[in-house]
Amino acid sequence: FYSNGGIYGKYTKVGNLVTVTGGIGILTVGSATGAATITGLPFTSLTTGVTLGGGMNVNPLLLAVAATFNVGPNTTTMVLQDGAGTALSNTNFGAYTELHFSFSYQT
Repeated sequence: FYSNGGIYGKYTKVGNLVTVTGGIGILTVGSATGAATITGLPFTSLTTGVTLGGGMNVNPLLLAVAATFNVGPNTTTMVLQDGAGTALSNTNFGAYTELHFSFSYQT
């Protein structure tokens, strides 16, 4: 999967609940700054408070704690975070990193 920098994703929406499953393969890490994000979620999240549940696996992750994520209100962006809620950056990922995730959020 990561050998070609692949990306995949799918979603299902039932009522106001969207479930997203996907993955990203990182071949090389660039010099970008700021929070690591995944943009382009299929629907804008709920405006007032967002109910979110799911999981993510990152291998290898250059962290001493688990990776997690957050989808804030009124957005189509997921922010990657450490277990303490601090946004991850490019320094937390190495070459040939794989991210796999599945989560649900409200619209």
